[in-house]
Amino acid sequence: MMIVDDSRISCAIISDLLSKTRFEVVATARTAAEAVEMFEQYRPEVVTMDMNLPDANGFECTKNLRKIDNNVRVVMISSMYDDSLIEQGKTVGIFDFVQKPVRIDELLEALVNLCSRKLVSTNNFNEDYVPEFNKALSETLEGFTGQECLQYAEKAESDSLLLEGISVLMGLTGEPRGRVVIHMDQKTMYKFTAAFLNKDESQLDDETAMETLQEAVNIIVGRAVSAINDHSKGKEMRITPPGLIVGYNVKLAGAGLKAFRTKCVSVFGTMYMEMGFAEEN
Repeated sequence: MMIVDDSRISCAIISDLLSKTRFEVVATARTAAEAVEMFEQYRPEVVTMDMNLPDANGFECTKNLRKIDNNVRVVMISSMYDDSLIEQGKTVGIFDFVQKPVRIDELLEALVNLCSRKLVSTNNFNEDYVPEFNKALSETLEGFTGQECLQYAEKAESDSLLLEGISVLMGLTGEPRGRVVIHMDQKTMYKFTAAFLNKDESQLDDETAMETLQEAVNIIVGRAVSAINDHSKGKEMRITPPGLIVGYNVKLAGAGLKAFRTKCVSVFGTMYMEMGFAEEN
């Protein structure tokens, strides 16, 4: 661990508290510049960060540390503690907050949670996230229609999408942010939504079919996100309401996401699920 605090007394208090634990303090820093220097030298896995430093605030210092090692775990220890501060901290990769005066039980709880959380990386996306979305797609399809589907991973050239037919877009908020798009042609939509509602295609109109597809996608993405949250300690991914995009040769611009693509072949036709996740946090 490294302690970053402009107060010599605070550094001493935190070091003394941690001396009674299995956390090892390898460095202390009282300025942002010194924090960067010490971090490069010792490469600690965990950093406690003060909000107010002589040459920068704790957010700016955290950004600079994450440029060196994006996997560093940071907990802010500050006399200030409010919702706005917490939200700003999350955007730069500060995972937890402890208010001064520091109590050992609160500090240990934050540190244990911090060290047990699974950090986001490209491998996590491909190994942990994408399979959950694929599983939710196949289970929802089978659960509501009684039909199975064959899934194929396809290379996603970029996170910008060329959409054809009927597309449902859902945003992912929290950690990590991103988006999921499931799209298909109109014929496939009608076959799928009729089976989903246990009706004949002739009983559906465009509005009903499209609303049903949005609800199906909402269920698929919701199931996947819930599973990811359960498996990843401290994960707080959430979903936005589904949005509908209808048309051909519709380009959905990229958003700086790591993209994945699954092709799903079923008796209803071919569906595509495009998943994109942000790597920054």
